[in-house]
Amino acid sequence: MFRRAAVLIGLTTTILLAETSDARADGWQPNAVQQRVGGDLYWWSAKGLGSSFALVPFLQYGLTENVFLDVKLPLASNVNGFDDKTRFGLGDPMVGAHYAVSTSSLTWYVGGRTNLPILTLTDDSTQQFAAATAGLAMALYDAHLWTSYYLPVAAFAGVEVPASDMVMIRAQLDPELYLPLKDKPNVGALAARNKLQFVYQAKAEVEARAESGIGGGGGLQFVHVPAADGDNAQLAAEGFFGYASGDLFLRGGILVALDEPLGFGFDKGKVVSLHLQAGTRF
Repeated sequence: MFRRAAVLIGLTTTILLAETSDARADGWQPNAVQQRVGGDLYWWSAKGLGSSFALVPFLQYGLTENVFLDVKLPLASNVNGFDDKTRFGLGDPMVGAHYAVSTSSLTWYVGGRTNLPILTLTDDSTQQFAAATAGLAMALYDAHLWTSYYLPVAAFAGVEVPASDMVMIRAQLDPELYLPLKDKPNVGALAARNKLQFVYQAKAEVEARAESGIGGGGGLQFVHVPAADGDNAQLAAEGFFGYASGDLFLRGGILVALDEPLGFGFDKGKVVSLHLQAGTRF
């Protein structure tokens, strides 16, 4: 199933790329070439685990015309958890950079990233539990923000394509290595333990936006840990609405895990999360 989903994403993106038209004239820019600051908030609630929040402030800053600094500072909380306690904690701050080239018909970018292993350095079970549930709220995507006892090092590549004056298509692939830091059980989002891990994640989405700035769309995200035991892949989908005016951008959506281990999202105890995003371009 997971292979078919990945192939479907790839084929869909290829077909849409072939049908690309010129970028729209009012300056709706691809995300990869913008200077942006803002934040994402995910909220997931399940009986027996309480409410879990993942707050991820982000900064994308242009160092040159084509090179951009990428920073994320994740924060996690689990409210009224399995023992009726509330826990807060930091995730692992991310720093990276990417090189982006934009034309009238295509924007492509490549880059790399790593994380400061705060969860490993503090070795605090309270923070680690809050971070682990934050990773679940994001359906295991970007697990490098929440994973204890590993140092993630990743490359990524992506495209953004204006398929028409009103439609933007985005796709990204992230191959990652998780380097073990301590000989302890992993309590983060990864199921595999205490050895070098290869992980990859991918996402694709389509967004439509009117001249008024109102729009919406949908996408798929996929995470795979090949060496992990049991069900080692997770597929999720998100539908969203958005609004942009001047430098302001807003987005609200519902993220739904589609298969095991976290789905189907609307089943009891599975993952369906509210996802909000707000920020500004500068």
